[in-house]
Amino acid sequence: MRLTKQQKDNITAIGIGAVLAVVVLWYSVMGMQKDHLVVLEKKRDSLVEKVDGAKKLVDGMKKRQIELQDLVDEVAEKESFMASGDLYSWVWTELSNFTRNKGHEVRIPLISRDWNIGPSRMIPGFPEPYQVVTYKVQGVAYYHDFGSFLADFENTHPYLRVQSFRLFRSENQGETAGRPSDSIDGSSNQTQNQQADSSEKLNFEMELVALTKTAKADGGAP
Repeated sequence: MRLTKQQKDNITAIGIGAVLAVVVLWYSVMGMQKDHLVVLEKKRDSLVEKVDGAKKLVDGMKKRQIELQDLVDEVAEKESFMASGDLYSWVWTELSNFTRNKGHEVRIPLISRDWNIGPSRMIPGFPEPYQVVTYKVQGVAYYHDFGSFLADFENTHPYLRVQSFRLFRSENQGETAGRPSDSIDGSSNQTQNQQADSSEKLNFEMELVALTKTAKADGGAP
């Protein structure tokens, strides 16, 4: 069967049209897929960024938790040096251990039970729950021994302070008084040195204040 020229042209046109249709369809589908892939890549990048951000946030929280625990441990360590529990027994034990371990020639026969707890005056505005407990302490020592004891005690106990003290002979004469800031290590004024003979044992009274986290304690004054 012989095809006419017209039939050949028609077949050729149909073939070309089919090829064009396939090409258009192909590029159309591929274009849509490409756009879809671009969208998916953007979503993936966004998710990766969020995951990285979440990971950094978690790592930061872990670091903050470690830092917080370090601070909690540090506070607990500092609180272990503060007055606690039975505050009367605590101060007796603290003074006894200190004088014995440090070898100070100081005798402390009396700590008044009329101690009290109140707001901290050691550091103005010191936050709750910390307060100060105030004790009245009496003892006997040579003048220079007392000075050495006083300086060593405050250097060794960062959360205790001698708020005031008074030195006097047993007959209540030749009395000297002062605060921890007064010099009692041999550089005090001449009058005090003359009044407090270093060869004679002197009585002393001092007011001792200590930081505490205890709001109330057994056997203490309100």
